[in-house]
Amino acid sequence: MNLVYKTFLALLISLFFYGNSHGQWLQEKGSAYVKLGTWHILADQHYTTSNQADENATRGLWINSLFFQYGISNNINLVGYLPFLVSAYSYAQVSLVNDEVLIPEGRLYSLGDTDLSLEVGLFKLKSWVFSSSLKFSIPTGNSTGIPEEDIDHPKLLEIRNSFQTGDGEFNQQLGINLGTSYTLWDTPAYFKTNLGYNNRTKGYSDEFHIALETGLQLFENRFLILGSAHLTKSTYNGDLEGQDDGSFFANNLESLALRAETAFELFNNAGISFGVSYPVWGRLVFKDMVYLGGIYLNY
Repeated sequence: MNLVYKTFLALLISLFFYGNSHGQWLQEKGSAYVKLGTWHILADQHYTTSNQADENATRGLWINSLFFQYGISNNINLVGYLPFLVSAYSYAQVSLVNDEVLIPEGRLYSLGDTDLSLEVGLFKLKSWVFSSSLKFSIPTGNSTGIPEEDIDHPKLLEIRNSFQTGDGEFNQQLGINLGTSYTLWDTPAYFKTNLGYNNRTKGYSDEFHIALETGLQLFENRFLILGSAHLTKSTYNGDLEGQDDGSFFANNLESLALRAETAFELFNNAGISFGVSYPVWGRLVFKDMVYLGGIYLNY
Protein backbone atom coordinates (compact mmCIF):
# COMPACT_ATOMS: atom_id res chain seq x y z
CA MET A 1 0.00 0.00 0.00
CA ASN A 2 1.73 3.22 -1.17
CA LEU A 3 1.91 6.54 0.64
CA VAL A 4 -0.73 8.28 -1.51
CA TYR A 5 -3.28 5.53 -0.93
CA LYS A 6 -2.56 5.32 2.80
CA THR A 7 -2.88 9.07 3.24
CA PHE A 8 -6.12 9.17 1.22
CA LEU A 9 -7.56 6.27 3.21
CA ALA A 10 -6.71 7.87 6.56
CA LEU A 11 -8.24 11.19 5.59
CA LEU A 12 -11.31 9.46 4.17
CA ILE A 13 -11.88 7.57 7.42
CA SER A 14 -11.39 10.72 9.47
CA LEU A 15 -13.78 12.79 7.35
CA PHE A 16 -16.38 10.03 7.34
CA PHE A 17 -16.56 10.01 11.12
CA TYR A 18 -16.15 13.76 11.52
CA GLY A 19 -19.05 15.35 13.34
CA ASN A 20 -19.51 12.65 15.95
CA SER A 21 -18.91 13.48 19.60
CA HIS A 22 -15.27 14.27 20.28
CA GLY A 23 -13.23 12.17 22.67
CA GLN A 24 -11.97 13.01 26.12
CA TRP A 25 -8.41 12.33 24.92
CA LEU A 26 -8.48 15.31 22.55
CA GLN A 27 -7.81 18.94 23.43
CA GLU A 28 -10.87 21.13 22.97
CA LYS A 29 -10.88 23.88 20.36
CA GLY A 30 -8.35 26.60 21.20
CA SER A 31 -6.78 24.71 24.12
CA ALA A 32 -3.32 23.20 24.22
CA TYR A 33 -0.96 20.94 26.13
CA VAL A 34 2.74 21.85 25.90
CA LYS A 35 5.68 19.95 27.40
CA LEU A 36 9.37 20.76 27.48
CA GLY A 37 11.01 17.38 27.96
CA THR A 38 14.35 15.63 28.27
CA TRP A 39 15.24 11.99 27.57
CA HIS A 40 18.57 10.25 28.21
CA ILE A 41 20.23 6.85 27.93
CA LEU A 42 23.81 5.73 28.60
CA ALA A 43 24.37 2.13 27.57
CA ASP A 44 27.21 -0.39 27.50
CA GLN A 45 24.98 -3.26 26.31
CA HIS A 46 22.66 -3.87 23.38
CA TYR A 47 20.38 -6.57 21.97
CA THR A 48 21.82 -8.44 18.99
CA THR A 49 19.96 -9.79 15.94
CA SER A 50 19.25 -12.95 17.96
CA ASN A 51 17.72 -10.93 20.84
CA GLN A 52 20.66 -11.68 23.13
CA ALA A 53 22.44 -9.07 25.28
CA ASP A 54 25.98 -8.17 24.23
CA GLU A 55 28.49 -5.58 25.36
CA ASN A 56 29.42 -2.46 23.41
CA ALA A 57 31.50 0.67 23.92
CA THR A 58 29.59 3.03 26.20
CA ARG A 59 27.24 5.11 24.06
CA GLY A 60 24.79 7.82 24.99
CA LEU A 61 21.86 9.68 23.48
CA TRP A 62 20.38 12.82 25.05
CA ILE A 63 17.25 14.41 23.59
CA ASN A 64 15.73 17.76 24.57
CA SER A 65 12.36 18.32 22.96
CA LEU A 66 9.17 20.35 22.75
CA PHE A 67 5.87 18.48 22.54
CA PHE A 68 2.51 20.09 21.91
CA GLN A 69 -1.08 19.10 21.28
CA TYR A 70 -3.44 21.83 20.08
CA GLY A 71 -7.19 21.71 19.50
CA ILE A 72 -7.88 22.95 15.98
CA SER A 73 -11.48 22.02 16.68
CA ASN A 74 -13.22 19.87 19.27
CA ASN A 75 -12.69 16.91 16.97
CA ILE A 76 -9.27 17.55 15.39
CA ASN A 77 -5.93 18.03 17.13
CA LEU A 78 -2.55 19.04 15.76
CA VAL A 79 0.28 17.20 17.55
CA GLY A 80 3.97 17.98 17.28
CA TYR A 81 7.24 16.64 18.62
CA LEU A 82 10.27 18.90 18.04
CA PRO A 83 13.66 17.58 19.29
CA PHE A 84 15.54 20.86 19.19
CA LEU A 85 18.81 19.70 20.80
CA VAL A 86 20.06 16.11 20.52
CA SER A 87 23.46 14.79 21.50
CA ALA A 88 24.80 11.41 20.34
CA TYR A 89 28.06 10.56 22.05
CA SER A 90 30.48 7.83 23.12
CA TYR A 91 33.08 7.48 25.85
CA ALA A 92 36.73 7.04 24.98
CA GLN A 93 38.02 3.45 24.72
CA VAL A 94 41.24 3.10 26.72
CA SER A 95 43.66 0.16 26.81
CA LEU A 96 43.78 -1.68 30.14
CA VAL A 97 47.44 -2.53 29.49
CA ASN A 98 49.08 0.85 28.97
CA ASP A 99 46.22 3.36 29.24
CA GLU A 100 46.57 4.21 25.56
CA VAL A 101 43.47 5.87 24.08
CA LEU A 102 42.35 3.43 21.38
CA ILE A 103 39.36 5.47 20.24
CA PRO A 104 38.77 8.99 21.62
CA GLU A 105 35.38 10.14 22.79
CA GLY A 106 33.01 11.32 20.10
CA ARG A 107 30.04 13.67 20.24
CA LEU A 108 27.54 15.09 17.78
CA TYR A 109 25.05 17.89 18.49
CA SER A 110 22.16 18.36 16.10
CA LEU A 111 18.41 18.51 15.69
CA GLY A 112 16.41 15.30 15.88
CA ASP A 113 13.70 14.06 13.53
CA THR A 114 10.47 16.08 13.81
CA ASP A 115 7.02 14.48 14.14
CA LEU A 116 3.82 16.24 13.05
CA SER A 117 0.45 14.54 13.20
CA LEU A 118 -3.29 15.01 13.08
CA GLU A 119 -5.53 13.17 15.54
CA VAL A 120 -9.23 12.97 14.77
CA GLY A 121 -11.98 11.91 17.17
CA LEU A 122 -14.07 9.12 15.68
CA PHE A 123 -16.82 8.00 18.04
CA LYS A 124 -17.72 6.89 21.55
CA LEU A 125 -18.94 3.42 22.49
CA LYS A 126 -20.26 3.53 26.04
CA SER A 127 -17.21 4.56 28.12
CA TRP A 128 -14.73 3.93 25.30
CA VAL A 129 -13.41 6.73 23.12
CA PHE A 130 -12.01 6.05 19.63
CA SER A 131 -9.75 8.26 17.53
CA SER A 132 -7.44 7.94 14.54
CA SER A 133 -4.08 9.57 13.87
CA LEU A 134 -1.82 10.21 10.91
CA LYS A 135 1.79 11.06 11.80
CA PHE A 136 4.53 12.30 9.51
CA SER A 137 8.15 11.98 10.66
CA ILE A 138 10.33 14.56 8.94
CA PRO A 139 14.08 13.79 8.67
CA THR A 140 15.43 16.97 10.28
CA GLY A 141 18.01 15.03 12.30
CA ASN A 142 21.58 14.13 11.35
CA SER A 143 21.82 10.66 9.79
CA THR A 144 25.36 10.90 8.41
CA GLY A 145 27.35 11.28 11.63
CA ILE A 146 30.19 13.54 12.76
CA PRO A 147 31.62 15.60 9.87
CA GLU A 148 34.97 14.30 8.67
CA GLU A 149 36.61 17.71 9.10
CA ASP A 150 35.82 17.60 12.84
CA ILE A 151 37.69 14.32 13.40
CA ASP A 152 41.46 14.01 13.91
CA HIS A 153 41.69 10.33 14.86
CA PRO A 154 41.48 7.51 12.25
CA LYS A 155 39.62 5.09 14.53
CA LEU A 156 36.93 7.66 15.32
CA LEU A 157 36.67 8.40 11.62
CA GLU A 158 35.83 4.73 10.99
CA ILE A 159 32.76 4.89 13.25
CA ARG A 160 31.66 8.49 12.65
CA ASN A 161 28.49 7.36 10.84
CA SER A 162 27.22 5.68 14.01
CA PHE A 163 26.71 9.08 15.69
CA GLN A 164 23.18 9.83 14.53
CA THR A 165 20.31 12.02 15.72
CA GLY A 166 17.89 10.85 13.01
CA ASP A 167 17.36 8.11 10.44
CA GLY A 168 17.35 10.27 7.29
CA GLU A 169 14.04 8.97 5.94
CA PHE A 170 10.49 10.32 5.71
CA ASN A 171 7.94 7.97 7.24
CA GLN A 172 4.23 7.98 7.85
CA GLN A 173 2.37 6.21 10.64
CA LEU A 174 -1.35 5.44 10.72
CA GLY A 175 -2.83 4.78 14.14
CA ILE A 176 -6.06 3.81 15.87
CA ASN A 177 -6.40 4.92 19.49
CA LEU A 178 -8.94 3.98 22.12
CA GLY A 179 -9.28 4.74 25.79
CA THR A 180 -11.60 4.69 28.76
CA SER A 181 -11.77 6.12 32.25
CA TYR A 182 -12.88 4.22 35.34
CA THR A 183 -12.64 4.19 39.13
CA LEU A 184 -10.19 1.99 41.04
CA TRP A 185 -10.32 1.96 44.85
CA ASP A 186 -12.45 5.13 44.69
CA THR A 187 -9.63 6.75 42.66
CA PRO A 188 -9.99 8.10 39.11
CA ALA A 189 -8.10 5.94 36.62
CA TYR A 190 -7.74 5.49 32.88
CA PHE A 191 -6.61 2.99 30.28
CA LYS A 192 -5.68 3.65 26.65
CA THR A 193 -4.09 1.79 23.79
CA ASN A 194 -2.70 2.56 20.35
CA LEU A 195 -2.29 0.34 17.30
CA GLY A 196 -0.11 1.75 14.53
CA TYR A 197 1.53 0.89 11.22
CA ASN A 198 4.64 2.87 10.26
CA ASN A 199 5.43 3.08 6.54
CA ARG A 200 9.17 3.73 6.17
CA THR A 201 11.24 4.68 3.13
CA LYS A 202 14.85 4.52 1.83
CA GLY A 203 15.17 0.76 2.36
CA TYR A 204 13.90 0.68 5.95
CA SER A 205 11.40 -2.03 6.91
CA ASP A 206 7.91 -1.00 7.92
CA GLU A 207 6.88 -1.41 11.56
CA PHE A 208 3.93 -2.40 13.71
CA HIS A 209 3.45 -0.48 16.96
CA ILE A 210 1.31 -1.55 19.92
CA ALA A 211 1.16 0.62 23.04
CA LEU A 212 -0.76 0.16 26.30
CA GLU A 213 -0.97 2.69 29.14
CA THR A 214 -2.84 2.92 32.43
CA GLY A 215 -2.73 5.44 35.23
CA LEU A 216 -4.17 6.64 38.54
CA GLN A 217 -4.98 10.26 39.47
CA LEU A 218 -4.46 11.03 43.15
CA PHE A 219 -4.84 14.02 45.49
CA GLU A 220 -7.74 15.62 43.63
CA ASN A 221 -6.16 14.84 40.24
CA ARG A 222 -2.96 16.75 41.05
CA PHE A 223 -0.71 13.66 41.13
CA LEU A 224 -0.58 11.09 38.32
CA ILE A 225 1.06 7.66 38.41
CA LEU A 226 1.19 5.73 35.14
CA GLY A 227 2.70 2.65 33.58
CA SER A 228 2.98 1.69 29.93
CA ALA A 229 4.31 -0.89 27.50
CA HIS A 230 5.34 -0.21 23.88
CA LEU A 231 6.08 -2.96 21.36
CA THR A 232 7.87 -2.16 18.08
CA LYS A 233 7.91 -5.05 15.58
CA SER A 234 9.57 -4.99 12.16
CA THR A 235 7.93 -6.39 9.02
CA TYR A 236 11.38 -7.22 7.53
CA ASN A 237 10.39 -5.91 4.11
CA GLY A 238 13.32 -3.49 3.75
CA ASP A 239 16.68 -4.08 2.13
CA LEU A 240 18.87 -1.65 4.08
CA GLU A 241 21.77 -3.39 5.81
CA GLY A 242 21.59 -3.09 9.58
CA GLN A 243 24.17 -2.78 12.31
CA ASP A 244 24.69 -5.21 15.16
CA ASP A 245 26.14 -2.98 17.87
CA GLY A 246 23.06 -1.16 19.18
CA SER A 247 21.25 1.86 17.84
CA PHE A 248 18.01 3.81 17.83
CA PHE A 249 18.05 4.24 14.06
CA ALA A 250 18.93 0.78 12.74
CA ASN A 251 16.82 -1.05 10.18
CA ASN A 252 14.69 -3.91 11.61
CA LEU A 253 15.04 -2.52 15.13
CA GLU A 254 12.60 -4.12 17.59
CA SER A 255 11.85 -3.64 21.27
CA LEU A 256 9.40 -4.09 24.11
CA ALA A 257 9.87 -1.14 26.45
CA LEU A 258 8.21 -0.77 29.86
CA ARG A 259 7.79 2.72 31.33
CA ALA A 260 6.82 4.11 34.75
CA GLU A 261 6.18 7.82 35.18
CA THR A 262 4.78 10.33 37.66
CA ALA A 263 3.45 13.82 37.06
CA PHE A 264 2.66 16.41 39.72
CA GLU A 265 0.67 19.61 39.16
CA LEU A 266 2.57 22.36 41.01
CA PHE A 267 0.44 25.30 39.93
CA ASN A 268 -2.84 25.77 38.14
CA ASN A 269 -2.52 23.67 34.94
CA ALA A 270 1.29 23.49 35.18
CA GLY A 271 3.52 20.77 36.59
CA ILE A 272 6.54 18.49 36.34
CA SER A 273 7.03 14.84 35.40
CA PHE A 274 9.69 12.18 35.94
CA GLY A 275 9.97 8.66 34.60
CA VAL A 276 12.08 5.67 33.60
CA SER A 277 11.87 3.21 30.74
CA TYR A 278 13.62 -0.10 30.08
CA PRO A 279 13.66 -2.50 27.09
CA VAL A 280 12.92 -5.94 28.50
CA TRP A 281 13.25 -7.46 25.02
CA GLY A 282 14.76 -6.17 21.81
CA ARG A 283 16.76 -6.48 18.62
CA LEU A 284 19.48 -4.03 17.49
CA VAL A 285 18.62 -1.61 20.30
CA PHE A 286 20.57 -0.42 23.33
CA LYS A 287 19.80 -2.31 26.57
CA ASP A 288 19.84 0.10 29.50
CA MET A 289 17.66 2.38 31.59
CA VAL A 290 16.19 5.50 30.00
CA TYR A 291 15.55 8.52 32.22
CA LEU A 292 12.99 11.13 31.24
CA GLY A 293 11.45 14.26 32.70
CA GLY A 294 9.84 17.55 31.82
CA ILE A 295 7.70 20.52 32.68
CA TYR A 296 4.23 20.89 31.20
CA LEU A 297 1.43 23.43 30.78
CA ASN A 298 -2.27 22.97 30.04
CA TYR A 299 -4.13 26.04 28.84
